Amino acid sequence: MKTIGTPLSKEELLKIKGGGPLDDCIDDCHDIYVSCAQMAGPADPEGVFACFAMETSCINRCYRD
Repeated sequence: MKTIGTPLSKEELLKIKGGGPLDDCIDDCHDIYVSCAQMAGPADPEGVFACFAMETSCINRCYRD
């Protein structure tokens, strides 16, 4: 069980549908991309590209929901 005030994990954020305005959804997607790209690092351009693809599909979900 989650307690009130516990931050959601990135996976939980991705599962939330219609969780607020479109801008908030897109911002969440971009935040996920930034942390993903930081983990991949400049030495892993394929990893960074995978993060970008993940952000793009996340944003597409924002528009569908």
